[in-house]
Order: sequence, then structure tokens, then C-alpha cells
Amino acid sequence: MSRVFWGPDPETCTEWAENPGFTWVNPLVPLMESPFTEAFRELMAYVEKFPDGASLYEHLESAYVRLFVNTLEGISAPLNQSCYEAPDAPVMGPPAVAMKERLISAGLIMGENIHEPPDHLSIQLEYLYFLLDKALKMENRRALIEASTFAGDIMSPWVSIFSDKLSAETNCRFYPLCASALCAMLNFISVTLAGEKDPAELHES
Repeated sequence: MSRVFWGPDPETCTEWAENPGFTWVNPLVPLMESPFTEAFRELMAYVEKFPDGASLYEHLESAYVRLFVNTLEGISAPLNQSCYEAPDAPVMGPPAVAMKERLISAGLIMGENIHEPPDHLSIQLEYLYFLLDKALKMENRRALIEASTFAGDIMSPWVSIFSDKLSAETNCRFYPLCASALCAMLNFISVTLAGEKDPAELHES
């Protein structure tokens, strides 16, 4: 999912067009509840409408710039948590500082090619994946709880607003559907994973 919000590239769009089932998320589908699976099915159907990666890339690139980068009407849905703290909040607000501290504490370093603030949605998602991977591979209950807390307390509140801002988008339904699926995924991680299973059980499933 982090790849979605970094912005499209021709190679990834070709991969998606040739495999609209999105193999990167298929293992989660049996575990997830209906809000995720419904958005996921709509997403697959949407991508299947494009004959090849080039046409999908052209469509997504135009929408990505309009929604998240630059438009005369203003950005519809900023990709940084700091922007949701208050009206006219600075891009590098307290959430960006806190996220930078989390990355440093975890021993993670942002690549030199990444020029986004630390609280960018894709960076937060990759940090969440890091915690989940640590929890599953090491059967680390503490990491699972940390992932649950990060998903529920840090990401879910602002990603829900982000998703609401995208809900009115009709020209490109790809990003609103991804945001809806992401909200359901965060809820699943924050509630179901930490509340009902330990890492060993998740690894077996």
C-alpha cells in the first residue's frame, strides 16, 4: 500500500495492470473484514478497466498530481499527518518531529532520495510494516502491540480524515478506494491483531 501513495511509476503500473489481483495484499484478504474486502474488490475491478500499464500510469499520474501535489484549487488531501493538526498547520509540525524520532529510535534511516517529511503516509506505512514484520518473524508481542498502537492511535485518526477528503473524487476512484481499504486495514491491525492473537498464531495463519 505504501507504493500507492509514493505516486505511480510505469513499472509498478504495468505490474498492477497485468496482475490486478495485487499479490502484495492477497494474503491479507482472508483475514480482513468486509470494509476492506469490498474496497479491494472494487479496486481490482477498477484496474481491470485499463488495457495496459501505460494507460493506467497516465490516468494515475494525472490524478496523483491533481489530488496530492499541485492544483489551482489547492491540494485535496495532503499526504502528511502534520497537515491535519489544524487549519493552515505547517508541513513539518509535531507529528513530523515525532515520526522522525520513531525512525531514529528504531534504527531506520530515510534514504537520500526521499525528500518527503517523516510523517508522509508512505513512510508511516513502511514503519508500520517494519513493526509487523518484526512482530511476526521474532514472535515479538511487544512489537505487535506497538504496531497496533501506531495503527490505531497515530495513523487511523488522520487517515480517516484523509479518506473522507478523497471520498468525493469521481474522476479517479483508485485513490479513494485505496484510502478506504487502508482505513479498514488500520482498524484490523489496531483492534483484531493485538486484541485476539499472539505473533506465533499469526505466523501460523
